[in-house]
Amino acid sequence: MSQRLPQTHALLERFRRRLLRLSLQQEVGMAAFFTSAWLCLIYGLDAILHLPGPVRILHAVVLTALPVWFVVHRLRRHWAQIPDTAGLAVLLERGSTDGQDLLVSAVQLAQDPAFQERGEFEILQRCEERAKTLTLDPVLEPQPARRWMWAGGVAALLLVPLYLTTQSTADIFVARMLGADIPWPQKTFLDIDIPGRADRMFVEREGDRIRVRVARGSDVPILVRATGDIPSQVFLVFDHGHRSVLESGGSELFRSQLRSVQQDMVFHATGGDDSDRRPEVTLEVLDPPDVGGLAFHVVPPAYSGLPERWSFGTDVEVLAQSQVQVHVLPDMDGVTGKAMVLPSGDELELQPAAFPIEAGSDQKPEREGLTFAWRAEDSVRFRLELLSPSGLLNPDPGLYAMQTVEDARPVLSVLAPGRVDMEVVSGGFLPLRVRAQDDFGLEPARYALIEGTGDPADAPTLELEWTALAARDLDASDPKGPAGLGRRLLAVDELSPTGSVTEGMVFTLQFSVEDNREPAPQVSRSGQIRVRVLSGDDYLRKLETRLAQAGEKAGRMAQLLEQTMTQMRHMQTALGGDGADGDVDLREPLFDVERLSGNGRDLARDLAGLCESLLYSRLDGRAEPLMRAMDASLSAQLDRSFDPAPWQRLALDYEQGTLGQAGLGADLLQLVELSLQVSEQHTNRLADALKNGAGLPAAEALTLAYGEAQGAQEAIERLLTRLGEWDNFQSVLTLTRDIIKRQRNVRERTKKFAEEK
Repeated sequence: MSQRLPQTHALLERFRRRLLRLSLQQEVGMAAFFTSAWLCLIYGLDAILHLPGPVRILHAVVLTALPVWFVVHRLRRHWAQIPDTAGLAVLLERGSTDGQDLLVSAVQLAQDPAFQERGEFEILQRCEERAKTLTLDPVLEPQPARRWMWAGGVAALLLVPLYLTTQSTADIFVARMLGADIPWPQKTFLDIDIPGRADRMFVEREGDRIRVRVARGSDVPILVRATGDIPSQVFLVFDHGHRSVLESGGSELFRSQLRSVQQDMVFHATGGDDSDRRPEVTLEVLDPPDVGGLAFHVVPPAYSGLPERWSFGTDVEVLAQSQVQVHVLPDMDGVTGKAMVLPSGDELELQPAAFPIEAGSDQKPEREGLTFAWRAEDSVRFRLELLSPSGLLNPDPGLYAMQTVEDARPVLSVLAPGRVDMEVVSGGFLPLRVRAQDDFGLEPARYALIEGTGDPADAPTLELEWTALAARDLDASDPKGPAGLGRRLLAVDELSPTGSVTEGMVFTLQFSVEDNREPAPQVSRSGQIRVRVLSGDDYLRKLETRLAQAGEKAGRMAQLLEQTMTQMRHMQTALGGDGADGDVDLREPLFDVERLSGNGRDLARDLAGLCESLLYSRLDGRAEPLMRAMDASLSAQLDRSFDPAPWQRLALDYEQGTLGQAGLGADLLQLVELSLQVSEQHTNRLADALKNGAGLPAAEALTLAYGEAQGAQEAIERLLTRLGEWDNFQSVLTLTRDIIKRQRNVRERTKKFAEEK
């Protein structure tokens, strides 16, 4: 063919060589690119992960196989796919624009042995002419091959500066790829430190081994220090498989803490490229000394009269000023220590002493303990720090409480006078009655009296007649401790040092009582009571005003009772007159009756106070026996609450004639008796009937209640009548007093006129 078609043959051979060269460029470029990329990848992986030998061998095999696969396998496949001469001619014809298929025909004719016999030389000549004008550019695309060639070349060239900048590590990498077991140079170095108090733990270090002995229950601080490349995280790896993550926030120090360790353990730190498990920490947990028991020997102050006592437990409550000996029983022998008292911060050395035997316990008497003494001034807490013979301190000493109970001030209650502003009359009496109580002991109550409105706290005090109260005289709800009553019936004229008082004088009274606390007793004082001296006329006018107020209160009670009776009449009408039982709600009238009872008790208390004040004023000269009987009866009271019983007995005694014949005092006593009949008898029976405790039919219960209401109404009417009579009597007294005063003025003017003449 080359002889018959020399131009065509040369063109097709040139086409074949170009295809071979482009295939070679592409595969060599791809082999260089991917081999370089793989080399960089395994270099980085080995540098970071420190790959083991088998993995490195696998990577080396892949590194060797990559160029072989591209250059040998893929290139041979591409070259085998290049067509023969006729196929090359077809490819060239496809790239031409005339589409005559002249080259293919000529090549096939030239290969035919019978070509000369047919004499078809014209086709060959035309093919040669056409071969001179054809080019390979329309058929070939060299850009992909050139791009891969450039990519592979650049990737291979980049390996040069990479090697030059990391020559030391690159040589190690090459050696490791060739099978050498050369370690990578370490960039991160971790060290472990165990800081802490020497009495809490023992730390020994020998090279890369750290031995820590610590008390059971202690907190173990861990400090990991990183040098070189600082990792973002460090891991504590324990022998039981647990991993703990530590973060530093950019610092070279990583901190952690093992809280309340209870068992032995081994751990090391890893982070960055430091994974050599060094240093290794061995933690050994020891049993520290601890408190096995506490006992308190309490000696109360002598004035309290309390006996010495033992208290076993963790806390104790003692009286202030007590001497307390605290005994400590350690759980091992040879222990020393100290007690830290809080909040003062005092430190007391523990002294050896035998631990007491609790009654009923099986403790052996030969147990030795520790002790310290404390005087109880305030409530404190103390911490016991025990030190074992090996120098180990208990890691978490507990707090024990010593609660100090202060000796309370005496409780002082003023029973009489009953008000802070008292009005008295010359020649009368001022009742003084107080009750006092204390935890342990009392001195007799006293009182101070000054003229004017100053402070009597610094004035001389006078003693009241003191009567100690027995336990049977006190209620179960009263505080425990000695109690007593102080009494005196003070004449009004004794208010002044001169023995006489005049209208308008003002005195200030104050009571006080001391307990027996040592060294300094505690004093309780009452509020100040102002005592004003009035004339008899002024006193009676004030009494008249208060009686008028009592009359208004009694009138309101009458109105309330009338409303209640109206409700009951309506209920009776609703039930019908045949006595049949029905459904009625008695709660509303019952509520009104309970209000009526309370108002009646208030009225009785007010009237009793007026009667008491009048009798003590001695304006009624015939009421002396009644006043003495009232004073004796009221002096037996232990509190300020209103008790109807003494007044009921007093009224009964007066009616029996044993207390003489009084005037105004007797009238007021009768008013008190009438008010008590309403509050203590009629309203109580009325309330019981409305509650229907007997289980009567509603109609019968309502009829019974209405009858009791009528009795209460009659009693209130009698009370209002007597109050009205008192008003009339006072009006006559006022008119008589005015007439006498005008007559006195006329006599004085007549006498003065006569003297002037």
